[in-house]
Amino acid sequence: MTINTQKLRDLIRQACPLPWTLATSNSWRRIVDQYHASVCSPCTQRDGHPDLAFPGGAEGPTAQLLLDAANALPGLLDKIDAQEAQLAAYPADWREDSSLETWFPLTAEQMKAQAAEIARLREAAQKLADWAEHEVGAEPDLTPGLAEVCAALAQEGS
Repeated sequence: MTINTQKLRDLIRQACPLPWTLATSNSWRRIVDQYHASVCSPCTQRDGHPDLAFPGGAEGPTAQLLLDAANALPGLLDKIDAQEAQLAAYPADWREDSSLETWFPLTAEQMKAQAAEIARLREAAQKLADWAEHEVGAEPDLTPGLAEVCAALAQEGS
């Protein structure tokens, strides 16, 4: 699966500002941005049917980001697993022996940074997975995981 990270980065820039949080009042749960502006909120259509409202509509960048980020998550996890497998193939003492940089395309410091980023992304992905698992009837705070994945995607292009 090819992940269009540039499209995700573009959507992050166009969507409501991050971070997003789950808010509730009068029994209406909604997702709001850092300024408490609506990212996704429940509404009732003219015909009486419940629906979700997004800035820019259902085809706008905010709604598209929610869908694309969730759909990209399996591929991102596959990338993390592949990077971890690559790191696991290195000798056990690669982190301490900076002379290994002549044998590997990355320096020991770059590989340490890559390992730290993998751990951070795995934690963010776990938060999203936990939210998805408890989505019905629960009131989880989705945004720490989503915000970290979105931020990691945005930094990937920097």
